Amino acid sequence: MVRPTRRKSMRARLDEGETLVGTLHDFVDPALIEIVGWVGYDYVVLEHEHGLRSLESIQNLIRAAEAAGLDTIVRVGTTAPALIQQILEAGATGVMVAHVRTAEDAETIVRAARYAPRGTRGEGYTRNGRLWEIGPGTTALHEQADHEAIVLAIIEDPEGVENIEAIVRTPGLTGIAPGYADLATGLGGVPLDSPEVLDRMAHVIKAVNAQPEVRMLSMVQDAASIPGIIEEGNQLVLWNHDVILVGNLYKKLLDDTRAALGQGDGA
Repeated sequence: MVRPTRRKSMRARLDEGETLVGTLHDFVDPALIEIVGWVGYDYVVLEHEHGLRSLESIQNLIRAAEAAGLDTIVRVGTTAPALIQQILEAGATGVMVAHVRTAEDAETIVRAARYAPRGTRGEGYTRNGRLWEIGPGTTALHEQADHEAIVLAIIEDPEGVENIEAIVRTPGLTGIAPGYADLATGLGGVPLDSPEVLDRMAHVIKAVNAQPEVRMLSMVQDAASIPGIIEEGNQLVLWNHDVILVGNLYKKLLDDTRAALGQGDGA
C-alpha cells in the first residue's frame, strides 16, 4: 500500500459533491486509526460524548489520523463553546454535537467553531498549525479556518425534531446527524423502527434536503442499507462503532471455526 497523503479539505470535498465514508471509534488506540487511514477511509469520528476519554487521548488519536491522511470529527455531548474550541485547537477537522434541540443551540456551536467577529473562538498558541502562524496573515488564516471547520448537529430529541426547520437554517451549520436510538428513548423507549421514530426522522430528512448547503450524516451497520441512505440525500456515510464491528468480526470468526470443527454455531 502507498502511504496516505493529505487530500483536499473535507469541506472542499463536500462542496464538490463527494460522498465520504468514515468510521466511528470508541477504542482509544492510535494503531486502529492508522489502519483505517491506510485502507482508504476518508474520515473518522472520535467518541468523546460517552465513555472515559481525556482530551489528551483525543489529541493523540487526531495525530494518528493526520499521519494516516484522515480528517477527524469529534463527537461531544455538550454545546459548551469551551470544549468545542479545545477540540478544534487539538487539531480536529470539526465536531459533531449531541442533543442539539433549538436554533439557539445550533448557533452556539457554529459560533464556537469560528473566530471573532464571526464567532466566539479566541486566539491561542496550540498544536493547530494555523495558530502557530500568528502574524500579518492571521486574518486570512482565520477566514480559511472558519470556512473549513465542520460543524454537525445530532438531532435525537423530540424538541430537536420539532425545531428542525429553524435549526437547518442556521448559517454555517455543515450538517445534521439523525440520532434514532436516543429519539426512541426520548419517546418512551419505543423500538427504533417504530412509526413514532421513523415518521419524525422522515420529517428531519425532508427539512435537511430543503437546505442544499446542509449535509446529512448517517450511521450504517451493513452495506445493504447504503443505497437507501444515499437516496435520502446523505453525503456522509459512517460505519457504526468500532466495538460493534470488531465484536461482529470475532463472532463470525468463532462461528466459522466452530462450524469447521463440527461444533455447530458455538451457541
